[in-house]
Amino acid sequence: MAKVHNGSQHLQQAISTYKQEKRKGTLQIILSLVVAFLLLFLQPLVGIVVGIVLVIYFSQRSSSRAGISAEEYRIQLHGLNGEKRLTNQLAKLPENYDIYTNVFIEWQGKQSELDSVVVGPTGIYVVEMKSMRGRVYGDEAEKNWYLEKTGRQGGVYGKEFYNPTKQVGTHVYRLANNLRPVAKNLWVQGVVLFDHETALDVTSQKTIVTNDVNQLRAYIEKQPLTVESKDIARIKSYFEQGTA
Repeated sequence: MAKVHNGSQHLQQAISTYKQEKRKGTLQIILSLVVAFLLLFLQPLVGIVVGIVLVIYFSQRSSSRAGISAEEYRIQLHGLNGEKRLTNQLAKLPENYDIYTNVFIEWQGKQSELDSVVVGPTGIYVVEMKSMRGRVYGDEAEKNWYLEKTGRQGGVYGKEFYNPTKQVGTHVYRLANNLRPVAKNLWVQGVVLFDHETALDVTSQKTIVTNDVNQLRAYIEKQPLTVESKDIARIKSYFEQGTA
């Protein structure tokens, strides 16, 4: 098994904050209703007004402190679970591979967050993970790709999203420049890994695009042994400065 090094889990932090604030908000609303109920016996009108005011106040307060909306929470939770699932499957690579997740890098004042970086004797692979359901259409030259979905009642709908091969291409460029002082003549390969529930109708030459993590693992293992042990040690040291 490859060793997984978990970086800054900003999605996990956002989700945890949302859950905590919503729990607090629910408890505060319950206490507000209890106070309002007790006031009803003394001053019915006051009890009703106080109850309404407190419920509105604590509802808005918990929403503002949560940081994200309920819809954003649902999307981020789905994305986080998808990333964890794909990372666990990718970690079935041999033990001489390391996987670094949620890696933040900077190049010329611009930052990138890399979902996963695989480091091993066959190369460096920047993996952008996408957890989607439906069919994806796109070409690497296009600015946006299209996700088509079928609803429960058979209706077809969809949405555009930024071309992930361009996204990972930017990550590859910035990481390659960061690693240049660490190891010379190092090839960094971009990968877009979709969930197995995503059907793909895409064209890409430079970037690997797949929905089969087993196929990706096999591809990585079959590549020539191009990275020397001393370079792997330097690269791992570079990543471990900012990961757990």
